[in-house]
Amino acid sequence: MSEIITFPTRMKVEMQGRSVAEFRSTLKGMRNSIVQSHTAALEAATAKLVDVGDYPESRILGPEDSVNWLQATTEDRIWGLIGTRVNSYGDGAIYNMKVQCDRCPKSYTRRTDLRPIEDGGDLVIWGFEKDEHREAFKQGLPFEGKLGERGIKWRMAYGTDEELIEKLSKDNPNAETDDLNLNCRIVEVEGMHRNDVMTWIRKLGDDRIALTDLMSEASAGVDLVVDTRCPWCNSDGEATIPFDLEFWIPVVAAERDRRRRRKDAALIRMAEKN
Repeated sequence: MSEIITFPTRMKVEMQGRSVAEFRSTLKGMRNSIVQSHTAALEAATAKLVDVGDYPESRILGPEDSVNWLQATTEDRIWGLIGTRVNSYGDGAIYNMKVQCDRCPKSYTRRTDLRPIEDGGDLVIWGFEKDEHREAFKQGLPFEGKLGERGIKWRMAYGTDEELIEKLSKDNPNAETDDLNLNCRIVEVEGMHRNDVMTWIRKLGDDRIALTDLMSEASAGVDLVVDTRCPWCNSDGEATIPFDLEFWIPVVAAERDRRRRRKDAALIRMAEKN
């Protein structure tokens, strides 16, 4: 089964569903490199690029109408992976997410529909809200804005950035992923040498929120945070959809739960004998 999926950047790609066995084979390297595994999953599910959308064609077009997924934005990569899951299983749009309540010690399952809100799902998908941001993206130019009186230039994150951040995180276990992400995306800070940007990011303090908000305004993406309500204490909260192996292969979670039930039953029988 295949379907043409429209991405936050208006790119259109024909994606084909994958079997559990194919997912297992493609994602078996997640422990070594999540980014490479995600790229492999996207490449395996891609039938052809239908429309480049807002991308410069030279950036996203691969050989024989394929997609150069390492040059796709992180947001588009996420949406492609979600689309592949939805398109692969009979209940692929439904993800039973485990949530730990922030208020009481209970955990519960949140039934999440991975389709856009417009289609009856739970996810918010948005494109570029300002023409100036869309045009800059189309031309391969950085976005521009001001943090206080200081001019900032930045761009969206791509698969190549994910690869670099993953490598830097492995080489520097104490490095903050958010710092690395910001540093990769920032092209220029007015009046500052590029080598000093990381130090500046780490010392931002309250202005960090303003910087994140500024950069978020110029984006096209998908919101992975969903609203939750604890059935035990009735408190409202939020949870972020994880991209672990069980997300891609639902049967993994079922097998884990089955093993746990059998182990618990065996322990009860052993206790009864004693």
